[in-house]
Amino acid sequence: MWLRITFAGCLFLLGGLLSSADGYRILFLAPFPGPSHWLMLKHFIRELTDRQHQVTCITSFPYGEPLPNYDEVLIDPPYPIRETFPVEGLFDASQTSDFDKLNMYWDLGLNTSEYGLESANVRQFIARTDLTFDLVVAEQFFQESWLMFANKYSAPIVTISTYGYSDFFDQIMGLRTPWSFVPHMVLSYTDSMSIDERAYNFALSLYDRFWRYWWYLGCQDRIAWSAFGINFLGTRVSDLEQSISVILVNSHPVLS
Repeated sequence: MWLRITFAGCLFLLGGLLSSADGYRILFLAPFPGPSHWLMLKHFIRELTDRQHQVTCITSFPYGEPLPNYDEVLIDPPYPIRETFPVEGLFDASQTSDFDKLNMYWDLGLNTSEYGLESANVRQFIARTDLTFDLVVAEQFFQESWLMFANKYSAPIVTISTYGYSDFFDQIMGLRTPWSFVPHMVLSYTDSMSIDERAYNFALSLYDRFWRYWWYLGCQDRIAWSAFGINFLGTRVSDLEQSISVILVNSHPVLS
């Protein structure tokens, strides 16, 4: 029930932010090839089009039914996630360490980000010079290089986290995460951690913060620069993250 309340609240908040007599032109970025992610994001698209906003979506999945005010740019064929990436390994604690899980998330994000931006349909879309957008809405799931679309169109960014909370959300918004009682996203700890758990959580969170900033985001920079061209070389993904206006999180304190 709380999930339904939280999800409805996210829809209400996004709809309230965009309430207008005249519809906005919205670029909706949903490149991750996960069906469960797409099933959630479809509801946002329908709500936006129902409110008379013009939505253009870059996605790995067709919507499946005609919608007014809706255009699609398909990543075709979609990234073969089941064949190339052991998704089950992210959830099987007996087979991988927590550090390996984090590295798997990063590898997944880099591979799917680059694959989507190199798709023929997406490359043609990027090359167009006749488009303008009032807002970019993007899934917050390890495709940070895609935030470069907001720079291309000089549009504000709203992101939607389909998997819950990560402490780098705090960093994006200029906050400090208290690691003494906020567990890392790959851990199943509660906020009542033992001394050993706190020490382990600190080590993992510090590893995440260091390598995400100094290695992972640099890789996303290079993917974005390759896709968008020389005019965007001065723009860093880390700066685009800090320009995000709102992050909508699919979570609730009772469940997270």
